[in-house]
Amino acid sequence: MKKIQCALASAVVAGAIFSSSISFADAASYGPVLTQLTKDFPFTDVPVDRKEPVQYLYSHKFINGVSTDKFGWDRPIKRVDAALIIAYAIGFEKDPTPTLEEKTFKFKDVPVRAYEAIFWLQDRGIINGKTATLFGSNDTITRGEMAIIASRAYDNFLEAPGKANHSFTDATGRYVTAINRLQASNITQGKSVTQFGTYDKMTRGDLALMLYKLDHRRAVYSDGDLPPSNTLPSIKSGVMFKTEKENYNLSTETEVLFTVTNLGDFKYDVDNDYILEKKQDDEWVAVEYNYLPTPAMMNELVPGGNVLRTDIDFDLFKKPPTAGEYRLVQHFSLTNAPNNGFTLAAYFTIIE
Repeated sequence: MKKIQCALASAVVAGAIFSSSISFADAASYGPVLTQLTKDFPFTDVPVDRKEPVQYLYSHKFINGVSTDKFGWDRPIKRVDAALIIAYAIGFEKDPTPTLEEKTFKFKDVPVRAYEAIFWLQDRGIINGKTATLFGSNDTITRGEMAIIASRAYDNFLEAPGKANHSFTDATGRYVTAINRLQASNITQGKSVTQFGTYDKMTRGDLALMLYKLDHRRAVYSDGDLPPSNTLPSIKSGVMFKTEKENYNLSTETEVLFTVTNLGDFKYDVDNDYILEKKQDDEWVAVEYNYLPTPAMMNELVPGGNVLRTDIDFDLFKKPPTAGEYRLVQHFSLTNAPNNGFTLAAYFTIIE
């Protein structure tokens, strides 16, 4: 499969999530009701504990609602619309003068609005049809199908399937590798301890959370392939990232304190979510949070010795940390050139 450097195409993805309740006859012309971007969060149907992720995507014009005040959180989403979202998210750009001839496109059920994107995804090995001539455009996409598409689209940024740690009895067959990679990368979890929900309908809310986490992971590992053990520096371009102590004792301490210092010449943006990784068998494995990461809040790191101090509590994670080597990982983006930046790690040890 061709590797793709992901880059969310903000203005276009804004119109890519659609209602899934319309008939196929309407599919070619239907479009979402786009709200005007405001400082206020317009959607009244988004759960309170999921507001920040949707706000992040909405404010960056990645996602809009199905009406001026409804996001459509619990609505299922069609295969064609989910494919469009992923295509634009990883860099597809619609050609204003397309040359794609209908005879070169084998799927007979894809609306004209999606021809180019579906062809583009298929050419890169990211999607397949239900049959040789049917994509299944109006079928509701399942969680398992979405896992496969997402794992292919973000192939460069996901953990190996062998790092998965779950008890899903429905992660089988063609779905197992994709589900394992997403679970190991802390992108998505199951609907219960034993069920991923492979054959359940994917909702707009579920897809929004998945895209949000995938985008954050892409930003952290923006250089492409996942960094191997011990390759992330703690200082670069005058920015220093370190914990206040080298060792933390679980019997007496409940949090890790760390600082980011900018001794360089440029201003950087850094979000408020840090990835915690533990070293296991010479590899770094992400530690799963007990809550949804919220990188919607951005901090400015100005030059001239500006220091950012913060902490991470041990009780934020699903499983209490145990003794071992750890590191915090964060991406720093140039304020005036957000596509340029670097990733740093702060290393420390937990003792019991």
